[in-house]
Amino acid sequence: MLNYIQIRVKTDVSKGVIWMLSDDLCIHSYETSCGNKIEKEVQRLNERSNFGTCNLLTPASEELETLLESSCSEFIHNFMSNDYYWADTSYYPDLMYSFAGYPNDECELHLVNITFCSPEFHILGITAGVSMPEAHDTLIQFGFTVINKDQDDMSEECFDNSGIIITLTGEGSLVKMASIEIPTEYLGNRIY
Repeated sequence: MLNYIQIRVKTDVSKGVIWMLSDDLCIHSYETSCGNKIEKEVQRLNERSNFGTCNLLTPASEELETLLESSCSEFIHNFMSNDYYWADTSYYPDLMYSFAGYPNDECELHLVNITFCSPEFHILGITAGVSMPEAHDTLIQFGFTVINKDQDDMSEECFDNSGIIITLTGEGSLVKMASIEIPTEYLGNRIY
C-alpha cells in the first residue's frame, strides 16, 4: 500500500496538485480553474471578437485538427505546438492559429495564439485597416495597458490585460496585423 502526501500549489494561471508516491516518484497534474481571471477575460474577448472558425482557448480535437489541416494553406507541427496558416503569397498571414498546452506545456492543446491581417477578422472591433490611434483607444477602453510601443513610427504596440497580450503591427498609421496571445507556463526540463 502506497502512502502519499498531497501538496496543493496555486498560481494565477492554474491549480497544480503534486502526489509524492515515494522519494523518487511523484505525479504532477494540473487542472484549469474556470473562475480565474484569464479565462474570464478570454470569454469577454471571444464574445466581442471574430477569430474565424475557432475562439481563444478552443481545445484541440482530432475532428478540429482534420478540419483545419484540410482548409489551411500550411500546417506546421512543432515540438510544443501545432500551427495553422491561411495566407496569400505575402509575408503576412491572412489568419494563423497556434495551439499549445494550456495552462502549461504538459496539458492538452488549446488555441492560445491568433494572428491575422485580413479585415474579415477582428479583436474587439480592431481589424486590419483601422487607424493605430483608434485601435489604441479601443484597447485602453477595454482595460488593456500599453506595455511596449515603438516610439519612432508607431509600427508596433503591445497591450496587456490579465496577462493576455495583444500586439498591433502598423503600416503607416493603419493596423496591418493583429495578434492575441494567451500565456502558457513552460514546465519543461523539470525533475520530479
